[in-house]
Parts: sequence; C-alpha cells; structure tokens
Amino acid sequence: MTQHADSDAVRLRRRDLKDLRWHWGRAYEISWDGQFRASRRDDLTELAASSAQDLRQLLRDDYTARPVRRDDHDQDGAADVPGNAISPAAGGIED
Repeated sequence: MTQHADSDAVRLRRRDLKDLRWHWGRAYEISWDGQFRASRRDDLTELAASSAQDLRQLLRDDYTARPVRRDDHDQDGAADVPGNAISPAAGGIED
C-alpha cells in the first residue's frame, strides 16, 4: 500500500469506529486492534469482525437476542430506572 492509501485506510477506520461508538457505545465498548471489536458493558461478552459492517451486524444480532442493561446512570449523569434495557425505539441504541 502507498502512504496515501494507508492514511485513507486509517481515516476510514477512525470514521467507522466513531460511528460504531456513536450508535452502540452506551451498550458496548468498541475498539480496533487489527479487528473491529465490541465488548458488552453488562457481561463483557466479546464480539469481533474484520470489518465495521460485519461488527455492526454482529451488534444488531447480539443486542436483539439479549438487550444490554444500562448502568444506574446515563453518560450525562442522569439517574436511570434500575434494570431498564436500552431501547432502540427510545433512541438509546440505533443503527
């Protein structure tokens, strides 16, 4: 790969990570280490894929099968009702 192609790949990966974190970051810890990875925030189950698109599908499937429970507080510090799952319909997780 040329230096230009490398920088384009890095830029694309950063954009993909930002997008995944925006949509799924309250329920999953999203990272990249040569593969796109997601770790559930409730039980730390790991998901991994070679592309952002593949991880996005794994996230949808995993979340549909087992919605991730929220912490006692939102990221902004507002108290949640304990035990509530993040609801895609309520804007908590969307994709």
